[in-house]
Amino acid sequence: NDAALELPAEDRGVEFGEAYEAAHTAKQAVADLAMANQLTGPDDLRFALYKPDRADDPADLRFKVITRGVMSLSRVMPHLDALGVTVIDERPFHWDLRGESVSLFDFGFLLPAGQTLADWGLPDRERFADAFAASYQGRAHGGRLNRLVMSAGLTWVEVTWLRAIARY
Repeated sequence: NDAALELPAEDRGVEFGEAYEAAHTAKQAVADLAMANQLTGPDDLRFALYKPDRADDPADLRFKVITRGVMSLSRVMPHLDALGVTVIDERPFHWDLRGESVSLFDFGFLLPAGQTLADWGLPDRERFADAFAASYQGRAHGGRLNRLVMSAGLTWVEVTWLRAIARY
């Protein structure tokens, strides 16, 4: 991380901007840059679900979405709501990564009633991110049954099957 701090932005190929640099540590920036470098196209998404670093952050968890594509809050919110979380804030950041625009959206949310951080281990966080991606990208319906992803431990595919059976 010290090496990253000493490198000028042009050597890293990224210009984070003052707002991002004020809100994130160098360690977070290196992790976010690594995810941004994994993006394969404008529809690709990368995620990080993490416990807030700051003690004064009212969110139970934070959910970062990194993309080269255009995202609007009005399009994202229904998918997060369908998964049962209550979004309490959103922090948008836009970077220039080697001449390409990259957007990072950092959502703070409260866990669904009756759930604790212990219910959101790494496999659970991956399942949440997969379900969000499937819903957001149109591979799954963004309805209220998606709450079963976190409340019942179902995958988005299992919820899709359940939805199909319920309609039959």
